[in-house]
Parts: sequence; structure tokens; C-alpha cells
Amino acid sequence: MTKKAPHLLDIGRWPKWKQIALFLVVFVLVMAALEYAKSMRRGTPADTAVGIAQKLHQEAANSPAPDFMSVSDKAKAGDYQAQRNLAYGYAALPYPGQEKNRLLACAWYLVVLNSNHPQADGGDVTNVETYCGALDADLLNTAKSRATQFLAEISAAQKLTKLP
Repeated sequence: MTKKAPHLLDIGRWPKWKQIALFLVVFVLVMAALEYAKSMRRGTPADTAVGIAQKLHQEAANSPAPDFMSVSDKAKAGDYQAQRNLAYGYAALPYPGQEKNRLLACAWYLVVLNSNHPQADGGDVTNVETYCGALDADLLNTAKSRATQFLAEISAAQKLTKLP
């Protein structure tokens, strides 16, 4: 007669440490579910993931969204994050008053990459590869020319801000 392998749900045959680990996992899950239910009955899902997400969403909805001109002005003043946001607006998700523009998306990603920002990282290289790599040679040359113009404007603006 062949010996049958124990069924996974035959917990009685599990080693003690596995039984204790299973008990602890189930206990934590039950306690978390009870705490969540209790907070929902109070009407304030305060420290639950859902509550935190709801609070963040509400705060975002109440804060004014930046407009295209303010982001553009910050980008032209040399603000790294504004430059990235402006480029992304041109590439995928425009601000009100901004239109998608593959050429300007590439140009601003080139600005980000060539501005020597300490925050610049591999993601900026990937953005240039993604958005500039999709352009034909003529558009890419135009994007490079625009990026050079933007960099010159940014450099001039930064020099002026350092004067007394």
C-alpha cells in the first residue's frame, strides 16, 4: 500500500512553528478587519489606508491646481521639478492652456537633462530616450535647437537673480 502525502489543509501534521505562524497571521488579519469595521462605524476611517487616501484626495481637490503659465515661468527660472512637469504636460497630460506637443516635450526633457540639476537621475535619461527617440531627425534637430534656446534663457535669468 502506498503512503499518501498529507493534505495541505491538514494543519495538525504541520510543524509547530508553521502552526504558530499561521495563527499569528490570521490573528493580525482579524484584528485589522475589526479595527477597520470599528472606524467605519464611527464614520471616520482615520488611520486606515482608505481613510488616508480619502484625506489626500480631499486635500488635493481643495488645493488650487497649478496653471500652465505658473509652471512655465518656474521652469524658465530653472526650477527642476517645474521643468519636468512642463515636459510631461507637453508629452502626456497638459495643464489647462497647454497643448500636447511632442517637439516641446523632447526639448524640455533635454533641458532637464542638460541643466546639471543635482536631482537629475536615470529617469531623466529615460525620458529623453522615450520622447526624443520617437521624433524623426528633422523634429529632433528642431527640439535640440529649442532646448538650447531655453537653456540660454534660463542661464540668463539665473545670472540676473544673483545680481544685487
